[in-house]
Amino acid sequence: MVRVWSRKVRQMVTQINPHKKEISSVFPDLEKPHIIHSCSIDKIIHTFDLKTEKKVILHQAKNGQVLGMSQRKDNELELSKESIF
Repeated sequence: MVRVWSRKVRQMVTQINPHKKEISSVFPDLEKPHIIHSCSIDKIIHTFDLKTEKKVILHQAKNGQVLGMSQRKDNELELSKESIF
């Protein structure tokens, strides 16, 4: 489960349960901080928009488990996954 908290008022803003197995990484988008990315050992990467409270995109690996991810800082801003087979 991913829970997003407000730093200012220390209240939970939203709660999402996009994964079926343990979440391995969560981070905000480098360009748009209202977008968050999460990955799990269920081989899925979810991208979620906090403003609309909707899933933006889903990526699924064919093999292995997704243990982590990062985002490129150059002009492409694409996600890169770290997996184990």
